[in-house]
Amino acid sequence: MKTHLERFLEYLEAERNLSEKTVISYRRDLLQFQEFLRTTRLCLKENLSAGEADKSPPALDWSRVDKTAVRAFLGYLHGKGLAKSYMVRKLAAIRSFFKYLNREGLMSLNPASLVSSPKLPKKIPSFLSIPETLSLLQSADPPESLGSQASQGIRVSQSHLLILRDRAILEVLYATGIRVGELARLKVGNVNFEERTVRVQGKGKKERIVLLGESAAEVLKGYLFHRSRPEDPPEPVENLPLFTNYEGGPLTDRSVRRIIKKYVQKSRLHKRITPHSLRHTFATHLLDSGADLRVIQELLGHESLSTTQKYLHVSMGKLMEVYNKAHPKA
Repeated sequence: MKTHLERFLEYLEAERNLSEKTVISYRRDLLQFQEFLRTTRLCLKENLSAGEADKSPPALDWSRVDKTAVRAFLGYLHGKGLAKSYMVRKLAAIRSFFKYLNREGLMSLNPASLVSSPKLPKKIPSFLSIPETLSLLQSADPPESLGSQASQGIRVSQSHLLILRDRAILEVLYATGIRVGELARLKVGNVNFEERTVRVQGKGKKERIVLLGESAAEVLKGYLFHRSRPEDPPEPVENLPLFTNYEGGPLTDRSVRRIIKKYVQKSRLHKRITPHSLRHTFATHLLDSGADLRVIQELLGHESLSTTQKYLHVSMGKLMEVYNKAHPKA
């Protein structure tokens, strides 16, 4: 018989369409909470028989969990020195679980909703200036000979192909603002070169269309041209990963992060830059150029406008410049 926790995880995957990675995160957080309750013997089932009382692990009664138990768990995490961001995430997982139990009629209220989340310091997203962005992109410039080879229909070596791939990754991340996981999941068929758009599967398996700049489209075309080989199997090209590793398999999130780190070091940018920094850079540059915040929200795939509004803090200098020019009393 499946436990309430197992059914909840199935619900997340089947009904809420959460990604496998997100479901694994929920599982890990809730199992830790469950283990804490068992270890501290909080909220165990009442009137257990002698055999059940000695059973390992002891049986929990989720309906007995109250706000005191949830706060005790947060106190335990704080004592272990966990960052507040991790505590907020774990509390969110617990709230979702009890919301599900409440919906299923297994509890009358959600005890975690009565517990306040730890306050997180407001972080201004890291981003690159336009000169820094160009420096990063140029650090992955392929040799000039590759252009003439492509015009003659000559494929490049494997080592040169990886340089083309890396440049295409940098261009696509900056041109579209997509997440690293979204990039790793892209198939060749997701790209429409004629319309210069990319169909992306985001959080909750929701699809959206993002735009591909001319520069990114040309670099990506060049990479795909050089990657194709006459001896390739007849599998439809549309189903192949857009970006592949040395052996032809799909790139992982971690591989993309390593690629970004490599070119950040090569371009001598003295900043901690991640794939997500290019997402922040994309949004900040659009906002600085006068793009509407709701358009940026749509391109980033944010459900809430408040998530996108953090870029207003980044672009405050630009906002002040516009204000000073436009306001008669400025």
